[in-house]
Amino acid sequence: NSEGKSAIDALLGVLDSTTLLSLSAYLPSLRIVSGNTDRSTPPNNRPEVSQLQLIFLLPRLMSAILSLNRRVVLFLDNFEHVDSSALALLSELLTSVGRLPSGRSNFLFIGCYRDGISEQHPLTVLSAELRRHQDISLTEMSLNKLSIDDVTDIIMTELRLPRRLVLELANIVHKKTSGHALFVVQLLNSL
Repeated sequence: NSEGKSAIDALLGVLDSTTLLSLSAYLPSLRIVSGNTDRSTPPNNRPEVSQLQLIFLLPRLMSAILSLNRRVVLFLDNFEHVDSSALALLSELLTSVGRLPSGRSNFLFIGCYRDGISEQHPLTVLSAELRRHQDISLTEMSLNKLSIDDVTDIIMTELRLPRRLVLELANIVHKKTSGHALFVVQLLNSL
């Protein structure tokens, strides 16, 4: 279809097919664009992409995608464990996308991390740098832990039972999860 063709043209306009094949090690759907749909191609037969090449190529790839007026959401969880080379890649990506006319309206990055990271942590340093960058809008939100009443309400809603019948379960769930919303949901889903 014409929409698919324009996407391929946009990608091939900024990256050649060999580069796209190399990036397909990280983004397998790029095999279609690069013209190599053979999933049996061993990874060691693909050209390697270095960290510096990724820092250069990923923003170009994102620029091509955003030029098609597509919306992109990038979500990273446990962000406090990201190493400094990945943070350098992310910094370049966010900075490059922020400079694009369509970048600020069509790109959303969400990074989740635990409380208690130090001022010297690379993530804290990156956040401070991004906050100073004029092309990037950075919003930080702090999510509080769920109270015992919150956990009780969730269980009441899900089980459609009155408070008195779920209170003991809610206490156990709250104690085991420390009120962390994700853990509450995971624990309840495992029951």
